[in-house]
Amino acid sequence: MISVHEKCVPEKVSRGWRRSKLINKDTFKSMITTLAWSPILWHGGVRKEKNFDKAYFAVIDIDNGMSLKEAINEKFADFDCIIGTTKSHGIKGDRFRVIFRLDKPIIDVNVWRATHEGLIEMSGADKSCKDGARWYYPCKQIVHDAMDRQGITVGHSNVNKENKAQQQSGFTQKKPSTGSANIKYFLDYIRKPIEKGDPRGRNDGTYRFGLECVKFGIPFETALTISLNSGIVAQDFQKYHIERQLRHAYKK
Repeated sequence: MISVHEKCVPEKVSRGWRRSKLINKDTFKSMITTLAWSPILWHGGVRKEKNFDKAYFAVIDIDNGMSLKEAINEKFADFDCIIGTTKSHGIKGDRFRVIFRLDKPIIDVNVWRATHEGLIEMSGADKSCKDGARWYYPCKQIVHDAMDRQGITVGHSNVNKENKAQQQSGFTQKKPSTGSANIKYFLDYIRKPIEKGDPRGRNDGTYRFGLECVKFGIPFETALTISLNSGIVAQDFQKYHIERQLRHAYKK
């Protein structure tokens, strides 16, 4: 479910938002390319952060730095997401929007902000995406559709009711037992030092990868599975080397 509005004029979209059920993915893609929309549902259809009710998707805008090719083939290759170009795409480079499926609805605006802060930090996205009253113009074109393919979903950790604001953003596998997490994400941290002829970089890369896993709420065993399945294990860099670096990161 998302919020939609027939008007695409900023001064006319403060109220009148209606909730729209997503019958199927084609309906979803049609709505986000033809209507003003938001992943946020607001009480009474009034677009104010204090009226935040819930959200089933997380959304970020990439306006500089990352190319569309990099986003599709590398950065978000293993995520359960849809990528669409925005109205300014092509004017001064690639401009696009990434829509992630949440592993469960967010029902607290503080959790919404924390989740998007994590996404913004890892992608360099527009910082205003974390706004609890955020709405979007229609996408120009859907260029990547990997939703519903059992990829990595965006998640958030569980905390007690008294401490909701402290929830951390994270990435949650739909099937953690398969070891099908984003191996490319791990390789990004360890491949470059090795390519430069410095195999010692494997220790540092594994440690830094562990810190990222901690930041995004990935369990230790999942991080270890990603590492062991990455192809980095060698005669001089075995499981206990990897596990030692990961445990160091998780204890920090």
